[in-house]
This record gives sequence, C-alpha cells and structure tokens, in this order.
Amino acid sequence: MKVSPRHIAVAEPSNEQNRLAMYGIGSVLRFDSWAVWLYREHGSIDLAAFVDTLLAMGTIRPARPVNLIAGLISNDTDLMRRAIRLFGDYAGPVEAVSDCWPFDTTDYYNLEMGEGLLRQFVSFARLINPQELAAVKTLSNQLEERICLDLALPPEQRRVNIDPGYVTLSKLVLATTKDYGHRIYLRDGIYAESTLHYENGRWTPWPWTYPDYADIRYHGFFEQVRDSYKNKLNTRSNEAAVRQGVGE
Repeated sequence: MKVSPRHIAVAEPSNEQNRLAMYGIGSVLRFDSWAVWLYREHGSIDLAAFVDTLLAMGTIRPARPVNLIAGLISNDTDLMRRAIRLFGDYAGPVEAVSDCWPFDTTDYYNLEMGEGLLRQFVSFARLINPQELAAVKTLSNQLEERICLDLALPPEQRRVNIDPGYVTLSKLVLATTKDYGHRIYLRDGIYAESTLHYENGRWTPWPWTYPDYADIRYHGFFEQVRDSYKNKLNTRSNEAAVRQGVGE
C-alpha cells in the first residue's frame, strides 16, 4: 500500500506501527518522521516494505545496566577494608567481598607498594550505567590519593590500588588510564578493556588478559557476581512487566 504522510499520522497505530513496536523500534512520532522524509524523497511510501527494511536494520537501544566491581591490591587488609568502605560511599551497598589471594603473578607493584601484596575483589548491589565507568575510575584514583594523604605519603607511594570495572552476562570490563591497541577511549583520560569473556559456561581470557585475571582462582567469584547480576536483570524485567500490565 502506497500512501501519503497524512494517512500515517492517525490516532490509532497502524499494523505497520504495531509491528515496529513489537521489536521496540521507535514511537509513532519517529515512525511519522521517517515516513514524511521518505515521502518527500520519493513521493509515495510502500509501508509494508518500509517496515520490513526497518526491521532488518540494526536498532539503537539503551545499554543494559551493569554490575559494578572493583579489584584491590595491598599488603594491609585494614586499608583494603577502608578502601572498600570509602568506595561504597559512592557505589552503594557492598554485595559480596572475595577472599584475599596472594598477588604473585607479577612484581610490577612491589617497588611502589612493598612485598607480600594481596588481591581482593568486591561487588556492589546497585547496577550502574556502563557510561559511569570513567567517572568511577576517576573516583578510585582520588580515593587512592586520599589514603596516601591520610598516611602522609606522596601519591606515587600508594598503599592501596583500586581497579574498578563491571560484569555483564558476556564479559568483564576494567577501566584504565593507559592506552593500548585493544583499549577503547571513554573520556577524561580513561579507557576500557574487555578483560575476560564468558564462553561455553566459563570465564575465558583474551591474549592480553592480565595473568592474575586469567588465573581461574578468581573466576569462582566472578561467576558468583554474574549469577547475581542475572538475577537482578530478571527481577527488573519482571517488575517492568508488572508495571506494563498495571498500565494497560
């Protein structure tokens, strides 16, 4: 059926508009805007073919929220607990804290932070927009400096390293201030990298994954975070369905 735009802007959505809505594509207003543009270009619109084309296109949708985590390195467990508490003032309630493991896959931080370093992870209950990661990394840098200041140490002598990131169903992402070929710029001097991906029911490293993250001893905790994240998404989906049902 070929029509002019005046036949599109109707009080009740057309069959074609309902088809788009089923796939989460656009509002009636957006549909009308596209249709008006096509009419100006071509003089008429085949609505069925138009909708088929739209459904075949990639659709821009809001990003899913993600589960915020942070990895900590220190040889002082009291300082690690303090860092988690300070970080939680921004991130919200702590959901889970991992065991402490020896940080023994590299001596990269030994000169700055000393011997006997430990690694620990924390996850948070509140889901965040992945766009927040750059701001979270900036905050973690400020917290590291604050702890140095409280200990009367210069910033280059950190006692706690805080590396924020997030977990999704398919990957674990970390924030960093260092650029490299596999890293994507976010903003304010902060980059992101996919450190692990979830494949065939397990966490899997990339060629560039840090050696300690590639070690499976951490993966049980990441699996726990992923399971919790999945439950949160399901809860949100169910709540949204209830709200939609109430509104109908």
